[in-house]
Amino acid sequence: MMLDKHLVVISRKWNEPFIRVSVTDLDIKIVMSLEDFAAAVAHEIGANTEVVQNTFDKIVNALKAESSKVM
Repeated sequence: MMLDKHLVVISRKWNEPFIRVSVTDLDIKIVMSLEDFAAAVAHEIGANTEVVQNTFDKIVNALKAESSKVM
């Protein structure tokens, strides 16, 4: 019997992000948007949300630049 369950939760923490949970026979995945994750990090460390989001954007742009080398 294959286990394949999916659930979307709206967390009551941080800025009420959508958190998707998938459970299969092979793995468990927990996913939230990068914007919601950045807002949660800012909240947890008591930092300005805009500053944290800008930092995340810089990191994502650097990752994109590096990943383009594989193509």
